[in-house]
Formats: sequence, structure tokens, C-alpha cells
Amino acid sequence: MSGQPPQPGTVNSGGLPETRLRFFSQEYADIQKLRERAQKNAHTAMKLRHKASKFMTSMERYKHKATIMRERASAATAKIPEFQDQMKELQAEINAGAQAVSSGGVRPRDQSKLHLRVRKMQEKVVKYQRKIAYYEAKASHYMSVSSVKKVHADVLEEKAKAYDIEAHNDNLRADRLQQATEQDVSEAGTNKTQIGRL
Repeated sequence: MSGQPPQPGTVNSGGLPETRLRFFSQEYADIQKLRERAQKNAHTAMKLRHKASKFMTSMERYKHKATIMRERASAATAKIPEFQDQMKELQAEINAGAQAVSSGGVRPRDQSKLHLRVRKMQEKVVKYQRKIAYYEAKASHYMSVSSVKKVHADVLEEKAKAYDIEAHNDNLRADRLQQATEQDVSEAGTNKTQIGRL
């Protein structure tokens, strides 16, 4: 009667028994699941690589900041010898004035000014030394942050590779299963009588 499902083991209009059709339907469903899982894994790998790319960009940005800090430290370091040379010249003038006084000569009037200038030079040297220490500390901090970003990027890249491998394996399994299923369907279509007895 119409509307009633075919009895198990009977051959349908296509020539294949219902049990065989269910088997093939299940096979194609498994193939579809493998394809979907492979696609999901590939999408996850892509997202992970996008995150890794962001970490790499951030890493490069911090490395650039560290380079700028080192350049500033180098510029500040280059100025210190200039002040030290000026301090030596001023100290030589002070020593010459002291020798003149000790030998009975006239004490130069600007000795106190020379001492004041030396003191200012010393303060500038200390100021630039503090700047150098600050720049070097910032450069070290930026490099540390950059290293952390690189580690995060590497971890994400490794995870992405693992998902890529899973996606590749699922696609291979789906290809093999599809090939075997299509071969079974082809054989079933050329040998309906034998299939109907299964």
C-alpha cells in the first residue's frame, strides 16, 4: 500500500535494498561530518593565525619603542663627555688660580663663579646619567614585553598548525571514505541481485 515503508530486505525502485541504502546514507553522513569538522578546524587555524599576526605586530611595535629608547640613551651618553671636558677645563682654571694664591699672587676674582659652573656641569652630568638609566630601563622593559608577545605568537602558531593537521587528516579520511562509498554504490548498481540478497 502507498504510504507504508518498504519491508526490510526488499529492493526499492532504484534497485538497492533498504538496508543497503541506509548503509550508504550513513556513509555519506559520516563524510559530511568529516568535511564539516575539517572546515571548522581550518577556520579555527585561520583565527589563531590572525591572533598570532596581531601579537607579532605588537611585538614589532615594542621592539621599535625599545630601539628609540636605546637611541635616546646613546644620544644622552654622547653629551656627557662634552660636559666632562668643560669640567676639566674649569677645574684647570681653578687649580691655576689656587697655585697663584699659594705662590703669593693675586687671587682671581671669578674663582667662585668657576666653582659654580663646575657644580652646574656636575648636575647636568647627573641629569643625563639619570636619563640614560631611564631610557635603558624602558628599552629593557619594551624588549621584555616584545619577548612575551613573541612567545604568545609562537604558541598560537603551533596551535594553528595542529588544527591544520587535523583538518588535513579529516579531509583525507573523508576522501578515502567517499571513494570507497562511491565504489560500493557503483558495484551495487551493477550487481543488484547480489545486493538484494544481503
